Amino acid sequence: MSLSCVHNLPECTVAQVPQTFVRSDIDAQLRIALIFKDKFKPLNPINPKPSAIEPAGKCMKYCWDIEVLKGGALKVRTHDGSIQPESNMIIWETMRVEPLVPINNAEAVCVPYAFFVDFLSRYLLKMGIREGEFVSFVEYWSKYFQLNGDAYYILIQPIPDGNVANYLPEMQVERPGQEPYFLKRCYFRFLPLTQPMDGVVNAREYLERLPSIDLGPKSVIDLGGELANRPFSGLKV
Repeated sequence: MSLSCVHNLPECTVAQVPQTFVRSDIDAQLRIALIFKDKFKPLNPINPKPSAIEPAGKCMKYCWDIEVLKGGALKVRTHDGSIQPESNMIIWETMRVEPLVPINNAEAVCVPYAFFVDFLSRYLLKMGIREGEFVSFVEYWSKYFQLNGDAYYILIQPIPDGNVANYLPEMQVERPGQEPYFLKRCYFRFLPLTQPMDGVVNAREYLERLPSIDLGPKSVIDLGGELANRPFSGLKV
């Protein structure tokens, strides 16, 4: 899968191609919405296109009206009610306009690039996310750092659920009067390094302490990441 975007603006950080999936054991209809307000600005790529873009006070609400098939395939309606080509995820992107925020080393792990895929995969499995749901996300970032010749080690700060709103626009899952879908968002801050960093959490101990989560059969899963401590480089993947 080819995912690309080019931005290089001062005092901003780009959440690179977050991927939103729906896990479903039934055919169902629901609406997924992103609320862009304050420091968050929508960016391309956004695919499939939103069914509607609605003003919400000083905010903009991007909405996807979805028919999800058992197994997770998505049929997204356009603004006129027609169906866009079937997809298995929503890809979107946002710019966060604020001074660059350093990684919190107390919440970060440092892994060799050779262990990066294993760490990220094991973390996401602990979060209740299946391999088929996270494989493209992990491949995207692995390839990104493969293209960065200085990425011998990766500093990784997984963002706790309660802090995700500091880094991403609010996401809503709407299904009025019907059984709700659980929303799980996983967000990571990455920093490539040429040498290992001391004084951070041991990666294997971190994973061993991490509790396992069961998301159940009806979930909306949103995976995203950013390059921390520096503006977006414009590197294409």
